Amino acid sequence: MVKVKSIVITSMKKNTSSKKRTSSSLLCALLTGALLSAGTTTTFTSCDAGNSSNDSSLGTGQGLVDADFLDTVARFLEEGEARGITLDVSGLDIQYGDTDGALGVCARSSDLRAITISTRLRTASTDLLDEILLHELGHCALFRDHSTNPDSIMHATNIIGDPWRESVLDELFTF
Repeated sequence: MVKVKSIVITSMKKNTSSKKRTSSSLLCALLTGALLSAGTTTTFTSCDAGNSSNDSSLGTGQGLVDADFLDTVARFLEEGEARGITLDVSGLDIQYGDTDGALGVCARSSDLRAITISTRLRTASTDLLDEILLHELGHCALFRDHSTNPDSIMHATNIIGDPWRESVLDELFTF
């Protein structure tokens, strides 16, 4: 069972095409629908559409998730659930920000978990963005360390490509 206590959407997709523009409230509804259709138990205490063009909100512990990352987080939770792993991502902030040159960073302490994805990746391919976010979720949600296996999504420097392959996901969720 996956229990999400709070996800606050903090921005909208920056696509100017009216066909492709997705509002934050719709993304929240889609995330909720995806989790419920996967048979999960989802409780949202807040799902407010805000606008965070300022990256300083990172690290609040309020579960601030940029709208760009909602689909990946939902699928990550589904994949964990499919493997019998219950994940609690409440309070996990996921935002774009300064990462000192890294593509992504997970900051963990006893009372805070935050993922920062480099602002350079705002225009990256979906596969690359998913791979970086899955790697950081491996640290922040699964508490995985880096792997020495060059084929692992948890390797510190290798980009493996196609992050949603079953073999990659099986390895990610095996710890």
